[in-house]
Amino acid sequence: MLRIFGLGSEPLDLARNATYVALMSLPGYFLTIAFLDRVGRKRLQFVGFLLLGVLYIVLGVAYEPLQQQAWLFMILYGLTFLFSNFGPNATTYIIPGELFPTAIKATCHGISAAAGKVGAAVGGYAFAPLSYVHTSTPGMETREHES
Repeated sequence: MLRIFGLGSEPLDLARNATYVALMSLPGYFLTIAFLDRVGRKRLQFVGFLLLGVLYIVLGVAYEPLQQQAWLFMILYGLTFLFSNFGPNATTYIIPGELFPTAIKATCHGISAAAGKVGAAVGGYAFAPLSYVHTSTPGMETREHES
């Protein structure tokens, strides 16, 4: 994706850009620590998912103009990692650890994690037909169904 925006295709450029994005995600954990008890677990998770949704809508709607503003794309893309860690990512592990009784905590957390994996697999399968939608993005050519 970074090649599309002209942010380098050499391994060193790709590593540097990935490092920038990863560094933008770190403050999310610190923000979670700072706001976890003040805001509450569920509200923090909700706000994180809400802001992720807004960012993804902005990135999707403004994709074409963002190709001309690579620095802005990188900031918005990096913010998706920040808000992923500020709420949803951290609370995914915190809430089950506090919710389930100690005697069955590991089992219940495992079942909870497995349910998430099943949901991801079903979602991937259910949304596969969307990959056949016509697109003008380089490298994402339309695939044809064989009937």
